[in-house]
Amino acid sequence: MIRTRETSYSHRSALTLIELLVVMAIMSILLSILLTTLGKVRESARSVLCKNKLQGVSQSFQLFASDYGHTDRGRESQKLGSNRFRLEDFQDSLYGTEEFFNDSGGSLGTIPLNTREQALICPDGPKGLARDNTPQPAEDSIVPLSSVSVGFNMRFHKANVKIQIGPTQINVLRDVTLTSRILEHPWTPLAFDVDGAAARSKSDPILPFYSAPSIESDGLYSDDAFWFPANRHSGMVHAAFIGGHVWSARNPKMASDWHWSYQPPPDE
Repeated sequence: MIRTRETSYSHRSALTLIELLVVMAIMSILLSILLTTLGKVRESARSVLCKNKLQGVSQSFQLFASDYGHTDRGRESQKLGSNRFRLEDFQDSLYGTEEFFNDSGGSLGTIPLNTREQALICPDGPKGLARDNTPQPAEDSIVPLSSVSVGFNMRFHKANVKIQIGPTQINVLRDVTLTSRILEHPWTPLAFDVDGAAARSKSDPILPFYSAPSIESDGLYSDDAFWFPANRHSGMVHAAFIGGHVWSARNPKMASDWHWSYQPPPDE
């Protein structure tokens, strides 16, 4: 009778320590890839939401700037007549401040603004923006100023003009009155990502609601005194234009199709 030799090992169902470490390493790599992918998906979703909000701001501005169908453009605009308005009144209408104030059930103090619903909050921007629950202009009721994440083209708010005082010519900023003719400049930026903290950290802190770059020799706008964009979308700045479109750029000041040079006539 032929006898078979017994094998020197037996089959085992349990993993060895080395095999277990290899499996854990593979799972760790896969998890890292998954988390990175999910992070990029979330970032992309927030970027799309920011663009959608900005486009909504532009479309709302087109209606606000139109000469038809207005019952109330705001207190300051009413003083100017039916076909003229101020940019700050449009801003107040979006924030629900000043005469557009809603008491939100009569709560006291400040109330948080909803990041998803508020048009002037970038989803990738700083959190915690709130509104004082009293009917005041946005610059007096939106807090903290360092958390403001969407600003307007300052040249629609204040124009740099030169005035003569004796033998000396000086630069001053004067209020701008807008009309429906602003809609004839579709390639001019209206609202865009700003860095409220950067505006407040300047040697002379400024309000973060309005921003614009300097262009050549530009009086009080020179040296980018009012320029604080936020490249928060993978290094890009999103901007809504008068024409209703939204574009992005890494260096919006130098983007050839962004017509920063247009300045509406100042108040006399």
